[in-house]
Amino acid sequence: MKAGFWKTALVMAVAVVLATAAQAVCPPVAALHVKAPFLLGVPVYYAMRRGAGPAMVSAVWCGVLDDGIGNLPYGVSFVAFPAIAALCLGVLRKQLSESIVSCMVAAAIGGALLQALQGAALAFDGRYAAPPLLFMAGRVVLAAGVSGVAGGVVAALARHWDVSCGNAGILNEGDTYSWRAT
Repeated sequence: MKAGFWKTALVMAVAVVLATAAQAVCPPVAALHVKAPFLLGVPVYYAMRRGAGPAMVSAVWCGVLDDGIGNLPYGVSFVAFPAIAALCLGVLRKQLSESIVSCMVAAAIGGALLQALQGAALAFDGRYAAPPLLFMAGRVVLAAGVSGVAGGVVAALARHWDVSCGNAGILNEGDTYSWRAT
């Protein structure tokens, strides 16, 4: 196997472990009890900045972990994270430039979709009362903002680690980062 594979796996493992810890430890936003989905930032970063392979591996891995630490029916994040990564790979990556802001926008869109899917799963599960529509709309909007910030933090750290490990090179006299063709 190429050395780049192991470097990518190392950066991904560190990003997933730290995102899991941050998501488990950070308290939710008090207004509507929305937690920052740091784990969503990892597959969004890999989908926006790398290829389909690392994006889908991180999406499945983070989806399983998100289902494990959340208080939701199992399988929601496991299905939603790869779908959001596919959306980033197929649509958003072609529309947005390569930057941390593009990862933040993609994470905001993914966070809103994830919150809507989680609300629908709770409503159809039958163990919980269906939340009011206005309450869910507020949670979706707040989740978009919180997800954008969390996704930006994860993307900035993962990009820094990728550059430090040699997965990315610096072009244009240090003002932008770009991926090496390996």
